[in-house]
Amino acid sequence: MYAESIKTEIPSYTNKIEKFKTMRINSRTIKKCLIALIILLIIYFFSRFILINLTKVNWQEIKIETNLLIISILLLVASSFAGGFAWVKNLSTLGSKINFWQGIKVIAFAQFGKYIPGKVWSVGGRIILLKRLGVDEIQSSLAILIEAICLFLSAMVIFLSSLGFYGKETIPQRVYISFLFIPLSLILLHPKILKRLIALGIRLRMRGQGKALSEQLSTANFQLSIRQIVYLYLLYFFSWFIHTAGFFFLTKSIYPSANNFLGIIGAFSLSWALSFAVIFLPGGLGMREGILTFFLKFFLPLPIAALMSLIGRLWTTLGEIVIFIIALLIKGKKNER
Repeated sequence: MYAESIKTEIPSYTNKIEKFKTMRINSRTIKKCLIALIILLIIYFFSRFILINLTKVNWQEIKIETNLLIISILLLVASSFAGGFAWVKNLSTLGSKINFWQGIKVIAFAQFGKYIPGKVWSVGGRIILLKRLGVDEIQSSLAILIEAICLFLSAMVIFLSSLGFYGKETIPQRVYISFLFIPLSLILLHPKILKRLIALGIRLRMRGQGKALSEQLSTANFQLSIRQIVYLYLLYFFSWFIHTAGFFFLTKSIYPSANNFLGIIGAFSLSWALSFAVIFLPGGLGMREGILTFFLKFFLPLPIAALMSLIGRLWTTLGEIVIFIIALLIKGKKNER
């Protein structure tokens, strides 16, 4: 009797398990559809906002300054090289040695993955390429997280430093107060705090790399001194500052009346940081342009701000293409040898 009752109960439990699996699959599908819908809505509303303002641009105010445009492109490429140098030093600090041009190639080939929703491929691409160079997955993943934290912190520091310039045509009194955020940001780089930030980064940005890797990262023990962390942060800060300075010269090359240097680079930094934090948007598409337009309007006419948000996207993509071509040329020359 007891054996027969067990036999009759087993199919019922099996059916329940199958139903549960189906429910999980359905919930995942619904979640993906909702994320896709949110992405489309964000892109639609921000794009509509920008396009409406683009129709109001007074094209007589637009004067292309070729010299300033060239400077902006040179700074854009220089920031990529500075970022590549920081990336190589980052890996070296964690115990992985690659040369400068290998670091540039890894960044150049993987960076287009950021335009795929979830930013999984931009991260995964680097891990795969570094693995071919003999770099351990744990070390490459930690390096990516440290880079993300340093760049995000750099962008936020520049934005916070620019707040004193809002609504002011001239340099404000006690301007030094704005720059207090730079030394204060170093507090967040204390090893204990950095480990917590990395743990947060694992939860937010490393899920797509697989459960096993995420668990290994969570238990990974890395030893970095404050001196090493600050050194890496300053390298990334320098590369980001060059990048934003390039955007200022780009803006001035198109709209010569743009003069508020710190305000403009602060707006650019915040738009990047917020769109970077929203992981389900491919390359921050739409959101970055909308935020940049909103904050640039404090320093530029709103239609010009909308125009610069779109040109800024094209300018950034141009820099990525240039670095990609350079990486291909380097690879081609090595193959010839």
